[in-house]
Amino acid sequence: MSYDFAIWESDASTGEHDAAATFEELFARYLEADLVAPTAKIQTYSDALAARFPDDESEDTPWAAGGPSSNCSGPILYVAVRYSRADEVGVVAERLAQEHDLVFFDPQKAPRTPANGGEVTITTSRGTVALPDRWVSFLSQELRNFGGYVVVDRGRDHVFAQARNDNGTLTLEYRDGSPRQHYQVQGVDLGDVAEALSQWAENHRHFIDKHTWQRLTLWD
Repeated sequence: MSYDFAIWESDASTGEHDAAATFEELFARYLEADLVAPTAKIQTYSDALAARFPDDESEDTPWAAGGPSSNCSGPILYVAVRYSRADEVGVVAERLAQEHDLVFFDPQKAPRTPANGGEVTITTSRGTVALPDRWVSFLSQELRNFGGYVVVDRGRDHVFAQARNDNGTLTLEYRDGSPRQHYQVQGVDLGDVAEALSQWAENHRHFIDKHTWQRLTLWD
């Protein structure tokens, strides 16, 4: 798993909700499309951050998906840090952002506005269904056929967990905001799927520590 940070050129006095909206806009414009050359300020910041935490592929690197130099585009830098190093790197990254008059943003802590009042929505190949009382039996029915799926959405943009039957193999995924917080594990059993989706419906995340996840991103 990784912990992500974003740094960009903008008005540092914007509120947290405004910052979240700005982040989504900059991410879509500069990072989901082809990367462009960084601005001078972002390049200078990237160099300073890489000087503190080398931009390499050594075993002790804190970077989970490439260092600063490969993750900046235009006025924004977006880095994924190994979870165990998040606090260490975050303190330095935020301090450097202040020194360079840039906005430092933690997507994991940003408030998100629920799209449906925060209500849990369960979607299957049959459409939207009620929250099940017995998850194992419910999933046994929904995932018994190839292509069957169940999505648990808590009403926030890009925040969901889902399971599907991929030709007889159960695949479990969750996304917690940005594309870099999208993970998958394959070959799980029905009990683990039930545990994960029921926890997600109750806004718990304990199941995450039980599995070895593959991060799904446009950069992998």
